[in-house]
Amino acid sequence: MRAAAAAAASRARAVRGAPPCRTRRRGFLRASAPPSSSSSSSSSSADAAAAVAPSKGPLKKSVPVTPDALAAFAALRREIFRANDADDDATTTPSPSSSSSLVETTRAALGGPLHASLRAFARRQCDVLEAAAVDVSSSASSVAPREDETLDVLYRHRLLLVQARRGYRCNVDSLVLASHVSRVLAEEEAAAAVAAEEEKEECEPSRRENMERRPTRIADLGAGAGVVGVSLLASNASAEVLLVEKQPRLAGRCARNAIANGVDRRAVTIRADVANLCADVSDGDSSSSSAVAAAWAGTCDVVACNPPYYPADEGKARGTAPGTIEREDAHYERGGGTFRAFAAAGARLLRRGKGEGEGPEGEERGREKRTNAASMHVIYPADRVRDAWDAVDAAGLRKTTTRYVYHDAKAEADGAPTLALVDARFPDGTEAASELRRVAPPLVLYAEGGASSGGGGDGVIYAPEIEAFIASIGGAGVVDGYR
Repeated sequence: MRAAAAAAASRARAVRGAPPCRTRRRGFLRASAPPSSSSSSSSSSADAAAAVAPSKGPLKKSVPVTPDALAAFAALRREIFRANDADDDATTTPSPSSSSSLVETTRAALGGPLHASLRAFARRQCDVLEAAAVDVSSSASSVAPREDETLDVLYRHRLLLVQARRGYRCNVDSLVLASHVSRVLAEEEAAAAVAAEEEKEECEPSRRENMERRPTRIADLGAGAGVVGVSLLASNASAEVLLVEKQPRLAGRCARNAIANGVDRRAVTIRADVANLCADVSDGDSSSSSAVAAAWAGTCDVVACNPPYYPADEGKARGTAPGTIEREDAHYERGGGTFRAFAAAGARLLRRGKGEGEGPEGEERGREKRTNAASMHVIYPADRVRDAWDAVDAAGLRKTTTRYVYHDAKAEADGAPTLALVDARFPDGTEAASELRRVAPPLVLYAEGGASSGGGGDGVIYAPEIEAFIASIGGAGVVDGYR
């Protein structure tokens, strides 16, 4: 019995907030001690190249990042991504590098050729890092990690993330949620494109142009360090994202991570409690978090949410309390941080189709035929999915599609899901009762053998849709106007 419980707990940790070390390290570049000033340029290059291994190189989690280490990492990243190549429009399969076999190992881990857009994306990241290494000021917008922060690389080395050294750190939940939202958006955009073609002959030219240029609006509630929202920006050139985070330091990291990945022009970060989001705004108050949120109310196509998932009193039963406020707020429902508050805020932000009344810009935003396409997406423990259903129902999002997430094929065979992805929408009034609560085919997180293939992260093989999402990071146009 104890062995079975331990196995179940291990599977849960692999997907939820406290994954085993081997899973937690995967996809991360550990951040670190700079090369010795007495080293030759060749040895410095080798030290920098070693950073592709999770525990080596100029960046390491156990040591604060110095300007020299940051510059060495940026130089390594330029080499890995061939970010200085003159031919921006070419798609290349890089030739072997003389600096280190680890550079080639990392290139292989990217999972495909170096497209021009991915090289431009990496070049922008490197420019930001090098500027931060030169200007070591402690300004709020600087992407240089503080002493209590690390700079990590996620998702096949594509995404940069500044996060707390010991506070709340992202886990695989964020990847599952972001890839799920990306897949749903792709399906919705394909459906919208078909509908737009049907309407073109009937629309006035000015309105037709407005429909074609409309961005996709996403809100990330309880954004943490911003990994979900920033990765969606880095994979979708038409997205705009509102990142909402209550804790001041985490909110700051959201903004800095958008800058680090070159997508800050399409990101808006506010420090706000979801319980008070979209509160009434007084006349003339246009810059407060409430005013910003109110301006987004009724305009979002998607709301993504990875909320606190343990009841506040459950912490006592679990023994060891979280070591920081960041972790406590991230994992336990405290004060206004219950999921019902998140669901209510999400419902306020979503646009509404004709069946529920138009949002503030509904007619202008050109989605009349997508009556209930706006959706809130939540990742939640599978054993608490009924609580999630109750919360979204109370917010009016009564049309749900639930997709259970299994760690691997064995967990699926055992009928032991760890997580649930809940897609919640406003009903349009035409659905039968049986259509309001659907269950979609499950998601098996790791491909067969993928979770145990080793290799410091590069051997992990996720489900095909997650791999496709990772490959889309750094796609065409995601760095606005950057060449």
